[in-house]
Amino acid sequence: LVVDAVEGIMLHTEMLLRQIISEGLPLVLVINKVDRLVLELKLPPDDMYHKLRHLIDSVNAFVSHQSNGRYPQLSPDRGNVIFASSLH
Repeated sequence: LVVDAVEGIMLHTEMLLRQIISEGLPLVLVINKVDRLVLELKLPPDDMYHKLRHLIDSVNAFVSHQSNGRYPQLSPDRGNVIFASSLH
């Protein structure tokens, strides 16, 4: 599942998550366009951390609610969250 670091969870993201959960597919979160946090929003490192943490927490809350806790928490420590940037 690819989510834009700036835009976060969108309606289409929720639809995809529901489909993934209903089919019992494994879930990996890719947070894309991380460079936009620096280049466009000009966020300092602490704010970037909190923005990304909030995004991961939001996805976890949605997944937990939709799956009744059947899916493991997403976390970089668990290796199921990837950070990506297309330009920088």
